[in-house]
Amino acid sequence: MTHSFSKLELLLSENGFTPKNIFTIDGYCVYIEVLCCSNAETFLLYIPSTFNIKPNKEFTYKLKYVDIESSTDVISKYAQEPDSIDIKNDYDEIDINNIHDTDEDLEKSLSENYNREILLRDLNKDDKEILKDIFKQLNRFKFCVQNIKYKLVILYKNFISAIKRDDTVECYYINNFNSNTERKLYITIDLKSLYEKISSVHTDIKLVKDNIFKILNQNHIKHSKLLNTMLNNKEKLIYSSELVYKKKEYYEQYINEVEIILGKLQENENKLLKEKNTSNTSTEYGIKGMHEDIQKSHMAFQLTNKIQKNNELKEELIQDLIRTRKEQENITLLIDKILFDNSIMLNEIIKNFNNITKILE
Repeated sequence: MTHSFSKLELLLSENGFTPKNIFTIDGYCVYIEVLCCSNAETFLLYIPSTFNIKPNKEFTYKLKYVDIESSTDVISKYAQEPDSIDIKNDYDEIDINNIHDTDEDLEKSLSENYNREILLRDLNKDDKEILKDIFKQLNRFKFCVQNIKYKLVILYKNFISAIKRDDTVECYYINNFNSNTERKLYITIDLKSLYEKISSVHTDIKLVKDNIFKILNQNHIKHSKLLNTMLNNKEKLIYSSELVYKKKEYYEQYINEVEIILGKLQENENKLLKEKNTSNTSTEYGIKGMHEDIQKSHMAFQLTNKIQKNNELKEELIQDLIRTRKEQENITLLIDKILFDNSIMLNEIIKNFNNITKILE
């Protein structure tokens, strides 16, 4: 069923709203940028496909869905993704349902109730990386708004990245839309919810955005403290790295010493076996030969005992060598993995701090 854009525009106007830019798919409205005349806040009105509203004014832009695939960014490649519960604890949900008595009550409720992928085809490298970051950002932010009608959109250049009503994230390319590289955060609400909450949307938009920024500011402080803690532990980290290196040196030296001893035991075993084989050869006959055989038999018995003890010691050293090599290989492989990952991520941290410096320029 097709609905009238003029009637929607009238509804907005009568309640202190002015429609600005309109974003469409197949000629029907999907998002409308709306200005709140009372406080100069802007939000995006989402038009579900069931309404079939066609725009009849200028500043209309076509949307094209952008397919998002698995992420290959540095952090997801070299670091474990944080558990969703941990993210939820940092980005607490906002609850504004049924609380509209006064601005003060609503703001108090908002303050008390937050408990606190990606190959993009046909886009340049910079846009790919930034859109990956925005998707990850929105997947964190969705915990803030998972139980309210209001959702979030980030506008970057000519891309709209949005949290949908089911809390999944999608992205659209805006055709012929001129925008700068600054990221802009919009609060969004669907048309049905707008009808239901029309009298409080002005204040809700501002309060939701204010509380989003409160949560982000709290996380700013938290992340800064974490970084400071890491920097304060620099000496400890260096000391630990040195201890690990010394441990690796100990393993290497110990293995070399055991290998030398094992080699000597093998030489001794070869010598004893040679003596035993020699002692088994008899060259005399009669009584003298018998006496010589007894002596050689006694010597062979002694040599057999020596060979047995030599083999026991050799077996003990072999088992010790196997165990020590296993420990050496394990610690060497683990440290290589940890230090490589840390080097990659620290390099990313340095690059990110350079970006912070650019923001302040």
